[in-house]
Amino acid sequence: MFIRENTNRSGSVSIQIVSKSRGTYRVIKTVGCATQWHELDKLKEIARQEIERLQFLETISGKFNLGKPVVVADAGLLTGKNIEALQEGGYCNRELQKPVSY
Repeated sequence: MFIRENTNRSGSVSIQIVSKSRGTYRVIKTVGCATQWHELDKLKEIARQEIERLQFLETISGKFNLGKPVVVADAGLLTGKNIEALQEGGYCNRELQKPVSY
């Protein structure tokens, strides 16, 4: 995994965590975007920390032969955005529905 700076059409720069496997680049996470160098430095530091965290998780998963973790969430955490993130990450084996507001 490495950090990539991607210049956007607007002139801002996106900081991304990218992985290369079998000649294919895959964006793991977009950390954020900024136009000022000091903001970019902060985003790069956040990206470095995230890479360390992700590599640690990969190491632990491999060492203990773990698959994807089971995500258990309180109904208050199941917002539409969180549900979409879980589904995009492949953590849902069934369709989740947004909680009913009372």
